[in-house]
Amino acid sequence: MRRPAALLLMALALLACQSVAQDLVTLEGVNGAVEVIGEGDDQITVLYTWGTPYEMGYAHGKLLTEGVRHLYEVSLARFMFGIGMGAEQIDEVWAQAEPHMLAADLEEMRGLADGTDGAVSFDDVKRLHIVPEISEWHCTFFAAWGEATRDGNLIQIRALDYATEAALQEVPLITVAFPDGGQPYLTVGWQGFVGTVTGMNSSQIAMSEIGDSWDKDNDTFDGIPMCFLMKDVIRSAASLDQAVAMVQDAPRTTCYLYCLGDGKIPDARALQTSHSQCIVYGPEDLPYERLAGTVYMSMGINSGWNEKIGGVLAEAHGRIDPAVAMEDVMAGCGTGDLHAVAFDATAGRIWVANAEGDIGAVIDGFNRPFVEFDAAAAFDRVRALAGE
Repeated sequence: MRRPAALLLMALALLACQSVAQDLVTLEGVNGAVEVIGEGDDQITVLYTWGTPYEMGYAHGKLLTEGVRHLYEVSLARFMFGIGMGAEQIDEVWAQAEPHMLAADLEEMRGLADGTDGAVSFDDVKRLHIVPEISEWHCTFFAAWGEATRDGNLIQIRALDYATEAALQEVPLITVAFPDGGQPYLTVGWQGFVGTVTGMNSSQIAMSEIGDSWDKDNDTFDGIPMCFLMKDVIRSAASLDQAVAMVQDAPRTTCYLYCLGDGKIPDARALQTSHSQCIVYGPEDLPYERLAGTVYMSMGINSGWNEKIGGVLAEAHGRIDPAVAMEDVMAGCGTGDLHAVAFDATAGRIWVANAEGDIGAVIDGFNRPFVEFDAAAAFDRVRALAGE
């Protein structure tokens, strides 16, 4: 399997302008640093960025040019083939969403393209980031806390079941960002992707999502794309109530299910959303088996998968911990083929497993080793890198 990040690190080691401190690779004048965690085929690149949105995007493109190029030359092309849409058709979808985009996100996207020195165009960056709105995401999440978990901590998952044929798994990335005037946050995704599909912040807010079609007659692209709504929540929210309100008040597009957890309280909510509706569920409101201190959804609000996931959680109730999340739920139920993430949002730690291989020879993420990452320490580290 190709590991663009690892190849980049070896190349950077030969550059005179490169410096290495505390296992980080940096470039002079760039607001970013890179490290690699895990071993062998389990390695995951970690990018630290800080500053203005443009500076953060530029650092991403500059430090990880090879991996970014892969995402756009390989993955975007495969996405376009898979959804049967050309550039002009995708641009028409983007044009509906762009008026709802925050200036900060557009600037970060532009910085990403500029950081690659022409290897990737700004137009292609926009195209790739609207693909999640067009394609389907069939996933799983749960959050458990208090009496449901072994130590009372908020344990949450994000199991991403998505097209491994697009080879996103070739360039896995954890981004730890500290924007000017904001709070540190992290996203689990891929090199070249600046949206959010899995994330947590230094206020201990964790967020997961699932694609759905429960209110598809009201679907529209005239709204903020899911991956940027999630990014805004993770970047901005300091409490569970604030996070829920941000989703409720957003100009939403198509049908999504969200899990929002707050490790400080701890507590969580599951949201069933569409363009025109947003239903908020606590443990006592779920429309299927209810478990104290637990919310969960899988493969759609009315899916039989909810019974399957609920049964596993009921069996483990009172002793749910990251091991249960990884082994019993994700590996045991077979969910999270592209990436599988467990959060201990109270302790500030995550565990990430990514798919391995390419078409015809893919090992699903939930069947691969999970790599532990100390998010709380990473938030401290990015603050220090930014000079705080």
